[in-house]
Amino acid sequence: MGLMTRMGMVLKAKMNALVEGSENPAETLEYSYQKQLEMLQKVKRGIVEVVTSKRRVEMQAEADAVAWVAVGVGVNVANRLPASLHGTAVTLSDLCGESRPGRAALLRTVLERLRIRLAEVEHPAGREAVCRAARRLSVLDGARVTVRGPGSTRRGMVEGIRDDGALLLRRSDGVLEPVLAGDVLV
Repeated sequence: MGLMTRMGMVLKAKMNALVEGSENPAETLEYSYQKQLEMLQKVKRGIVEVVTSKRRVEMQAEADAVAWVAVGVGVNVANRLPASLHGTAVTLSDLCGESRPGRAALLRTVLERLRIRLAEVEHPAGREAVCRAARRLSVLDGARVTVRGPGSTRRGMVEGIRDDGALLLRRSDGVLEPVLAGDVLV
């Protein structure tokens, strides 16, 4: 072994001993922890960006073309009805008593009926029949409602359902606005 090689090894050994002697395990752990927190923040920001981008695309699609109507279906299994709905609405317990179906069976039945109705709606006569039925069964006519939709909240009085299925909302400024999508709160 040459003199230069030996000096290199001694120098490396001394440097290693110097670094190890000055190393503080608590500081090293804290540094690693801070780096992990920074990486976690970057991941969270990435997730938020993905979710935001997805919602932007959905909103753009909604704004560009409304090719469908969303209808909410509520099934009251056993909750007490307010007095104002007696004679208009019933609970599943009222209809079936203790022999009411379980959730899975109820869901299967509702989905099957919806599948049948959707097949009917594919034809113009079926769409007209669904709108007539919705008008006949609606309990919202004359009700003051709030409609929360993509990027907006509107308030007004319901004046009916249009032939294309839009809810007709009379705003406080007198404008009759058709609403094709949104959450309707009474």
